[in-house]
Amino acid sequence: MTDHVSAQTSDRLPQLLSEALSQNIPVTLSNSRQKQDLEPRKAARIGRVRWVTEVNQALGEGLATSRWLSQVKDDQIRAGRQICQDLWPFIRELPDYMSAVKDKLPESLEPAKHFLDNLSDEERHFQDLYLKQCELAGLSRHDLMTTNTETSAATAALLAAMNRACFEGDVVSGAQAIVVAELAATQFARSATATFEQYFSQHLDQYGSEHIEEGLKWLRLHAKPNTRHALWMNRMLVGLNQEDDSTVLPETVSEILQAIFGLWCVEETIVKGWLGQTHTKERVRCQAINNQGSSGENR
Repeated sequence: MTDHVSAQTSDRLPQLLSEALSQNIPVTLSNSRQKQDLEPRKAARIGRVRWVTEVNQALGEGLATSRWLSQVKDDQIRAGRQICQDLWPFIRELPDYMSAVKDKLPESLEPAKHFLDNLSDEERHFQDLYLKQCELAGLSRHDLMTTNTETSAATAALLAAMNRACFEGDVVSGAQAIVVAELAATQFARSATATFEQYFSQHLDQYGSEHIEEGLKWLRLHAKPNTRHALWMNRMLVGLNQEDDSTVLPETVSEILQAIFGLWCVEETIVKGWLGQTHTKERVRCQAINNQGSSGENR
C-alpha cells in the first residue's frame, strides 16, 4: 500500500483487476492443481481468479445494506468511535497474520512476497495511522493499547476465522484470508471516507487541520487505487493455483466473508444470498445497533 497511482487511475479495485487480467504479463504457475505444487514451471498469461470478482460484488452488496455504514452517515463521531473499537483487535493482530503467511510462501513466489511485503507493516506504520484515526474519533491510544476490553462477538468471529486461515491453515488459506480482508478494507474505506471528510471539513475549527489530516490518512490510504498492488495480488493467487472460473467461493473465503458481514451488520437476505446462513449472535448485535440508530433518529 505504499506505492500509489495517479488520480487518473480508475477508482475501483475490480476495474483495476480486470485491466490486470487483460494484459499479457508473465507470471509463474504451478504444474498441478491436484498436488498443489507451488514450484513454478513456466511463464503464462495472467489468469482469472473468479472468486475475487465474486467477493468484490458480495462486499459491495453487503455495504449497501450495512447498518455499520449507515451509522457513519447518521452520526460520524459516534459511529467512527465504535468502528475503531470494534476493529482494533483485528488491526492489532494483522501484522502477525501477514508474517505467518509470508513464512509459508515458497521462495519462488516473488509476486506473493511483493504483495505481502507491501501489507506486512513490520514497523507498525499502518497500525500507527489507524491509532491516529481512533484518536481523531475521541479514543485514547494508551487505553486501546493497554486496556483489555471485551471483544464483540462479531470481532471475535473474524479473529477466529483469521487465526484458522493464517496460523493453522496452509499458505493458500492464509493468502485467501488476507486478500478478502484487504478487499473489505478497500471497499469500506471508499464508501466511508467522503462522509468523514465532509464532517471534519465542517468542524475544522474544532479539530484542527493537522489533526484531521493525520486522522484520515488510514482511510484515504485504503481508499486510494493501487494498480501495482492489484497486479501483485492477482499474480500471487494465480501462483497459488487459484485461477478458476467457478462461482463457488473457497471455504476459507466464505468464512472470512461471513465474519465481515457479521461485523458490518449486513442485511440477512444478502448474507443468505451469498452464504446461505446467518449467526444468531450477529443478528442480536445488529438488532441492538439498529435500535441505537432508531433512538438517535427519534431524539
